[in-house]
Amino acid sequence: MASLSRIIIVDYSPVAHNATRAALDLLERDAIIVNVQSGSAALAEIERGEVDLLVCGYDLVDMQAPDLARRVHKLQDDLPVVLLAGRGDPVIEPETVTNGPFYPLVRAGSAGRFLQVMQALLDGVDPEDGPVSGLAGVALGPIPQVDVSALSDRMASILTDVGAMAVVLADREGRILQETGAVGYLNRDRLMDTLAPMFANMVQIGPLVGGGRPQAMHFYDGDEFDIFALALGLHHFVCLIFEGTTGSRAFGAVTMFGRRAVQDMLRIIGDPAFTLQITAQEAPTAGSRTRKPAKRRTQEIKLEDVAVDPVDTYEPPPPEVLEPLPEDTDLEAMLANLDNVDAASLDALFDPDDLAAIAAKKLAGERLSFDEARQMGVINQE
Repeated sequence: MASLSRIIIVDYSPVAHNATRAALDLLERDAIIVNVQSGSAALAEIERGEVDLLVCGYDLVDMQAPDLARRVHKLQDDLPVVLLAGRGDPVIEPETVTNGPFYPLVRAGSAGRFLQVMQALLDGVDPEDGPVSGLAGVALGPIPQVDVSALSDRMASILTDVGAMAVVLADREGRILQETGAVGYLNRDRLMDTLAPMFANMVQIGPLVGGGRPQAMHFYDGDEFDIFALALGLHHFVCLIFEGTTGSRAFGAVTMFGRRAVQDMLRIIGDPAFTLQITAQEAPTAGSRTRKPAKRRTQEIKLEDVAVDPVDTYEPPPPEVLEPLPEDTDLEAMLANLDNVDAASLDALFDPDDLAAIAAKKLAGERLSFDEARQMGVINQE
């Protein structure tokens, strides 16, 4: 049984994780995912053991992606590093950063390329050798143009019918085509970049569930905002943004009015909404594998001799030695006096009825008689 790939994802936001998770689901791959937020934490994970792939954002908590790639390849020179950069991040030439495998990608517009790189690296193939087989080696073709003005009325009606604070229309590469409502409260560009990979697998959903026109709806429940995202064919999706306290109560309205509006928009777009211009490409030969087996690093540690103090043990104290009776003690005389004791008097001394009567008399404040005091042993009988 082949071992699972170990992937480290470095990002303080969920963007890289969501994209990687969506790619693994689309490629039907299982992997061990380790999520960290800082470059130093990623380096510590690499030092602990073998890693097959590292995916990161550009700005990390303690460093930037180029610095992380250089430090990673000092520890493991053949570890692939995939950068998912945003629109505003600097353009990076891999050869200027490190000699190791480094693949900088821009999230917007790189969904297909990201899938190609992921499948190639998980198969141990250099992505630069050419496209690989499967969906990651298939060009999805251009995104069909839509008449955004023809969809404006339906966008406005969704906003009113479901009670959302904003509605955004975007394509499967995260580009925003139209938005309406109070859209300024949330970073829409980043939100669309995060949601886009979720809809990139719509191509394969049809054969799995039956039919070539699948529908999908995602819901994300947050404290400040609630998000509904509905697929609009294979190339676009509609995002409904609610305040955090109202979105969870809008399932009924979104299911009824939101999906009805999506169907109306699909009729306006027509067949291009589900049309793909796919070109299958030849897979590379097995000889194109370039990755070397990951090296495990061991370190010999010399332990110095350490003086250990002896541990105190518990020793029980010696038994107490009783002093012997004086030599002039007459035991026979003491035992002989026992014969003079009245057995009836001994029994009366411990009679419960007599003791109870004496106790009651004491509680009542009465004085003890001479005989009672003698019976209790307070007065000597001599």
